[in-house]
Amino acid sequence: MGYPSFYEGAEKLLEMSFGLGNKKEEDGAKPNDLRAIPREELEGLLAGIGAEIVSDMATKETHAYVLSESSMFIRQQAIIFKTCGTTQLIKAIPLLLKLVQRYTSLGQIQELYYSRKEFLRPELQEAPYQSFAGEVKELEVDFEGQAHYFGQGDRRWYVYVFEGGASQAKKKKGKRQAQDCLELMMEELEPQVMAIFSKAHCNCALQARQKSGIDGIVAGLAIDDLLFEPCGYSMNGLMDDGRYATIHITPQEAYSYVSFESDAVHLPHSQLIRRVLDVFRPRKFICTIYTDRSRPAASTGDMREEATGSLEGFRLMDAQTLTLRHHRLTYMAFVRDMT
Repeated sequence: MGYPSFYEGAEKLLEMSFGLGNKKEEDGAKPNDLRAIPREELEGLLAGIGAEIVSDMATKETHAYVLSESSMFIRQQAIIFKTCGTTQLIKAIPLLLKLVQRYTSLGQIQELYYSRKEFLRPELQEAPYQSFAGEVKELEVDFEGQAHYFGQGDRRWYVYVFEGGASQAKKKKGKRQAQDCLELMMEELEPQVMAIFSKAHCNCALQARQKSGIDGIVAGLAIDDLLFEPCGYSMNGLMDDGRYATIHITPQEAYSYVSFESDAVHLPHSQLIRRVLDVFRPRKFICTIYTDRSRPAASTGDMREEATGSLEGFRLMDAQTLTLRHHRLTYMAFVRDMT
């Protein structure tokens, strides 16, 4: 496909959860709920980082927003920003904290995660996003967390973690409290598949979703998706209980990129990963899996072995596991075996 200008598909991911405040609504207090923040305030926050809302949907548990640059999800005590391009995501933190104080009775930040893979063109980012060291310096103005990186070269993935006291988030409402969360970051995808996600080949998002096979990845989702002009695709999906899946596609052949993220992990990891790979056919990808440490180790299992169980045709290049205060994190990088 002939779209000459470069676009950085790899997202910056920011996830924050808050403790419950001591005051109760029946006593006249503001809600203990991030979803009480008015939409116009959210729009102002997003404008401040270089994004805007283009579509939204909601269940009782989760509000989901398709953005001009990827997605945002809001639950009672947790918020997830996933933004691509040259968005300035760390700026969202002080803007959000002001809104939390103004419109809610929520307490302090319990957990914060900021992560991304290595950019293809970091020099095109605004400071401090040209290097992870710069991003960490910015984050450490307000937090005393830990910075980690995994893998080498273009397989490198970064995460900054702040974990406060014991989490007060209700298990069914905190993003990583009871479910696993799996993220795939895929590059150098099959051109014939990527061609589907352009207005030259499909008239609408529904047609692109059905033609590509996205519909078959996670069953039971209510879907809100958008096919961009002239190309590009974003999808948010919600289960009735508020669990989510999200997909974002930068289809241009010279820098194709697809991300998949979900906490609606109802299959063995290897089966879900295989479904995603069969749809998009990347040459290489990074996989990260978060699990809650409160789960018994026997039920957590060996994530690396489980995730790679049926990934024939791919070679494992890097694998690391990190134990955090509240979570276990597994990182893996794969390349298609061309032999």
